[in-house]
Amino acid sequence: MFRTTEITEITGVPETTLRRFIKRFRHYIVVERRGRWRYYHESAIEVIKTIRRRRDAGATYEEIESELESKAVYTIEPIQEPESLPAAINEKIADLLKAFVNQKKEIESLKDEVRTLKEQMQAKEETAKEEKMQLCREINQLLIESQKNNNN
Repeated sequence: MFRTTEITEITGVPETTLRRFIKRFRHYIVVERRGRWRYYHESAIEVIKTIRRRRDAGATYEEIESELESKAVYTIEPIQEPESLPAAINEKIADLLKAFVNQKKEIESLKDEVRTLKEQMQAKEETAKEEKMQLCREINQLLIESQKNNNN
């Protein structure tokens, strides 16, 4: 287990940036509180390095989140302390976490579908607008021709 200062030394990520990463990606970073101190599991080092590497490459937080999610690196772990919860509760927590991950993926899929439908709707609206403009031009042309015929 590592403290924040040790994580900054190992990863080279400044403490303020590290705290931002930890806050933004807390579901992927294993942390244990001991009194007023926080200790991070060694797996947090690789997660922090991945986040840093992807940010340096220009990735957005959403892209990084998607990558971490695809690796299914979540931090809820069964409690290992002597006064730990019964195994059945730990199993239920794991099941709920899996359901959460699946729901999050479904939500992302639905967001993509909504985005696609919006784009299609906008394209159809644009086409309808263009057709309306064309009809208006044709009507105006017919009116001009009709007035010419009436004047002759």
